[in-house]
Amino acid sequence: MLCPIHKSSQLPTDFPQSQSRKKSKLSAERKSWLHPHKVKTNEECTDRSPLQWKCHKRFKNLVFCCSALTNTEKETVAEFENLFGVTILKNWDPTVTHVIALTDENGACRRTLKFLMAVLEGKWVLNVQWIKACIEAGDIADEEQYEISVDIHGIRDGPKLGKLRLLNKQPKLFDGYTFFFMGDFAPSYRGYLHDLVIAAGGKVLNRKPVAGDQTTASTRSSKTTFIIYSVELPQQCKPSNESSVMGQRRARAEALASSAGAMVASNSWIMNSIAGCKLQTVSNYSK
Repeated sequence: MLCPIHKSSQLPTDFPQSQSRKKSKLSAERKSWLHPHKVKTNEECTDRSPLQWKCHKRFKNLVFCCSALTNTEKETVAEFENLFGVTILKNWDPTVTHVIALTDENGACRRTLKFLMAVLEGKWVLNVQWIKACIEAGDIADEEQYEISVDIHGIRDGPKLGKLRLLNKQPKLFDGYTFFFMGDFAPSYRGYLHDLVIAAGGKVLNRKPVAGDQTTASTRSSKTTFIIYSVELPQQCKPSNESSVMGQRRARAEALASSAGAMVASNSWIMNSIAGCKLQTVSNYSK
């Protein structure tokens, strides 16, 4: 009588065989029953291995978001998703735990919204090699070995500092600071910067600040007000006019800052400060 696992199989006496082949068959079946993981059917091969099932619970709370990955890298992440059942989101969400980002030959990543938000929220920002290491190990690899430390603009250690800020329960990067954006920003980019400043703990003024203005709570609680001008030139701007256009923008910002007792900085200062999770030297961005 066969065990339930082999009830669909023929008994050795159902077909003619030599005595030695009968013993071999029975021995093989016995081994299969005792060590089922060593003899896999095609159906079994499509299932997770015992090691993957063991580690599955460790992966269930991971939420990934991909940043500028190539199609090949996306396929690697999809393989990871199928193996371990992690959640992968298309867009940024506060529940994201890891951002997997494309890197160049120098290990630098692009400055996407997902990257910047991960820095501000203290999330892991890793290269795709971490995904490959996890697949190979069947377990969560050490993130620190694969953490991205620089972006393509040369700003370093933002992800690391972002996690430290969160771990040490420090205030958000722009906590207590107020920002007014000059009128030389494209509407969509202005909205993008507004969202980043607010995510970093800053406040955005909708009207020009005035010296001694104490009419709003945001102004009363502000450490410093920044007047932000754009260094993004319009596409139709001729190269010969670039210096003049930039000079005019900076001059208008400086005039307003002088009258309101504020400081002047460019949008590059905002972006670099967020990317590095550290306030950059303002004087380097107001010239």
